[in-house]
Amino acid sequence: MTQTTIQLSKKTVELLNKSKDHPRQTYNELVEHMAKIHLVAKKATNYDRYIHEIQKEKMKELWDNEISVLAPAYGGVKYTRLENDGLQWPCPTTEHPGTKFLHKDGKFSHGKGVFKGVEWTPPAEVEDKDFPFVLSTGRRLYQYHTRTQTGRAGMDALYKEETADISIADALRLGIEHGEKIYVESRRGKVHVKARVTEEVPAGMVWMTFHYREGNANWLTNPAFDPETKTAEYKACAVNVFKE
Repeated sequence: MTQTTIQLSKKTVELLNKSKDHPRQTYNELVEHMAKIHLVAKKATNYDRYIHEIQKEKMKELWDNEISVLAPAYGGVKYTRLENDGLQWPCPTTEHPGTKFLHKDGKFSHGKGVFKGVEWTPPAEVEDKDFPFVLSTGRRLYQYHTRTQTGRAGMDALYKEETADISIADALRLGIEHGEKIYVESRRGKVHVKARVTEEVPAGMVWMTFHYREGNANWLTNPAFDPETKTAEYKACAVNVFKE
């Protein structure tokens, strides 16, 4: 890719240009295929230049005819307006300069915050006699998400594999030693990982991450959706823990 756009946490939409050539095999396959078709049709000779022009036209079409048309807050965000320092939304019209500060002078743009109280409901799947533990997931200090960055920055030396955190009380009851391989199983799958016996989790809970493909907690979690927010309930499900 030679161009893309990015939206920053400060509400700015910016246009990014390629700063370094990448290996040919990492080209976006779809764009390369499109370019080859057009090259044949138009007998163009400069391959890289032609790819750039195609991507530029696609980017312009996306912002001018789709995003700015369908999203009112981006109504004035046209491709040509992104070529300098970008624009901060809301930017409803092409004459609008963008909104540097959404909330200022001690006032919120929509007035006071709106809170909606809801009645507490249990997770879609709770523990029972077959799956007596609650699995909760999160991140480790030393890794981030699927390690696309931290895994290449030497952090594997500090935390190199997935573990299952269990309480000291549960470890004693089940005869599990710290560092011993155990199975964690749900209604959707089973993983084989080392036990991390710790006082950081309460009895009846297992805590894992999704940093590593091997032994990943996502093989176990429940894909049920929250009825209000429509977000997947990856943070709680019922599991069982046992040794070989």
